[in-house]
Parts: sequence; structure tokens; C-alpha cells
Amino acid sequence: MMDEECDDDLKIWRLQRRKELEEEYNRHQLCNKLKGTYIELQSERDTQNFRGFPLGLCLLHDRINKEDALHENLQTIAQKHPQIMIAHLHQSKIKYIEEMQKEEKPCLLKFCDGKIATQASASEILSMFQRASLQDIFSKGLIHEIERFLDITIQVPDDIQPSKETNDHPDWHGHTGS
Repeated sequence: MMDEECDDDLKIWRLQRRKELEEEYNRHQLCNKLKGTYIELQSERDTQNFRGFPLGLCLLHDRINKEDALHENLQTIAQKHPQIMIAHLHQSKIKYIEEMQKEEKPCLLKFCDGKIATQASASEILSMFQRASLQDIFSKGLIHEIERFLDITIQVPDDIQPSKETNDHPDWHGHTGS
């Protein structure tokens, strides 16, 4: 009797573990498929896809023209940072989550480990556009603003760090300090 119970428990555990592994594999396959692309979500339920990525960004919007500066630059960021899932969801496809329906558009949602960590409101996005317009190249400025919102930091390898003794690193104009 005891052996049968242990066998049943083992079978249940194996089935559960198999299901977990299959879900993990499917999530991994989905992540590989979505890497480096700017994705159009079909419903707010698709935000579950962010679970496979350590960092994600979703634009909630009411725009019809997908060739505007925000969409174009989000596509560029998706290609530049394939480890980040970047997507957009049109207002008309939001059916179930009331908070998303009520949010003023456009709005950026930042995901960390599949959960909404923070958001940038329409007024914050407008501020990003205003700061970007002060740059020589608007699109580079907007990309920088969005990367700053995502808190993406670029790591410089130790072997190319500027020397404190010689001060021979280039300044922002490309001139060296020595």
C-alpha cells in the first residue's frame, strides 16, 4: 500500500515537472523567436510573454500611424538590445485590464522579470521628445532617453578604461586630454 502511494506521488511529481520543463522550453523558444523584434501584441494577455525576458518595454498607444518617431525608435532599440523584449499594444486591443484601458496614451510600461516595474506617462514621453529635440540628431536623442528610462547601462571593459594618471581618454569631441 505504501509503495503504491509513493509510486503515485512520484508519477504526479514527474507529470508536474514535465509540464514545468515544457513551459520553460516553450518560453525559451518564444524568447528566441522574439529577440530583436518590435512586436505587436494582440491583447493585454500577451504581456505574459515578458516573463521570459529580464527586461521589457511595452508601448500602450492609440496611434494609427506606426511609422511615427516613437514606433520607429522602439524598433531600433529592439534590434540594438535583443535581450530586451520590446512591444506595443493598441488601445483597441485592451479588453480586460481596466487600468490599461484608463491610462492616458501613449504610455510606456517597463517590465522587470515579467512584472510591471514602472511606467512613463504621456507627459513623461513628451518630456523625452523635448529633450531629444535638443540633440543634434533627434532619433539618437530619443533612443538615449528611452534607454535611460529602461536604465540600460553600457559596460566599458576594464582594458579601455581611461587612465587616471595620464588623462589620455577622449573627451566628448574626440580630443584627448593629454
